[in-house]
Amino acid sequence: MTGYVDLKHRNRYPRGMRVEKTECAHILPFSLGDFDTKVPREVENASIIWAAIFRYFPALEGLISAETVNCLENAFTLTRTLHNFFGEFTFALEQTVINNSFSFKLGY
Repeated sequence: MTGYVDLKHRNRYPRGMRVEKTECAHILPFSLGDFDTKVPREVENASIIWAAIFRYFPALEGLISAETVNCLENAFTLTRTLHNFFGEFTFALEQTVINNSFSFKLGY
């Protein structure tokens, strides 16, 4: 998304590439799949959350679940700075007219 190459892998890319430390981030939090199935209250809470996700994002149903939340399709790589913004809910992606292309939105 940013065009940055991770510092550890800079030798795999042509000189002149922008380099930054990067981190992998879950799009939907990993914790949505990390609950104790033997504790009824945790199961109930997770069920409520997943029902809400599928209600407001119906296209996700069948693509992701509590069992698959830790999959590659639910992750993306960000610079450390963008990862911090994402975790603080001050960073978003806005769809553009180009398929699979997004612009960054930062807000405070």
